[in-house]
Amino acid sequence: MATRTFEKEIYIDQKAAENIIKAMKATKKRPKEEYIDVRASIERSVSLLPETLRR
Repeated sequence: MATRTFEKEIYIDQKAAENIIKAMKATKKRPKEEYIDVRASIERSVSLLPETLRR
């Protein structure tokens, strides 16, 4: 599965997509103070990937 986000293609597998959906649903039950900045989290994860895995 690919998605174009923040001007980069990010590939995730089916299990990761399911986990994201579960996490989004669980977030609604938590206080807003516990939310994370998804953009920063994804950008940091992409920056930590080896250069050969980045597209």
